[in-house]
Amino acid sequence: MPCIELWFLLHFLHNYSSRAYLDYNQVSVPLKRHIPNYEKTTKFLKSIDLYEYLNNIGDCELAKQYATRLETEKK
Repeated sequence: MPCIELWFLLHFLHNYSSRAYLDYNQVSVPLKRHIPNYEKTTKFLKSIDLYEYLNNIGDCELAKQYATRLETEKK
């Protein structure tokens, strides 16, 4: 499961989902609905303040709740 992309995606989900993403290609499709130019590259990461974007556009507290729930369910 692509962990960092899933973490980014959790910031934008309106409803909890335990859907498993097996690889980058699977999670990048829904992620790009929220971060349209997202690429797993140094060039992209240097072009955006991702932390600020996730906090201002996404919902960090909700992402934390979803991540905790995912972790609990996977145990």
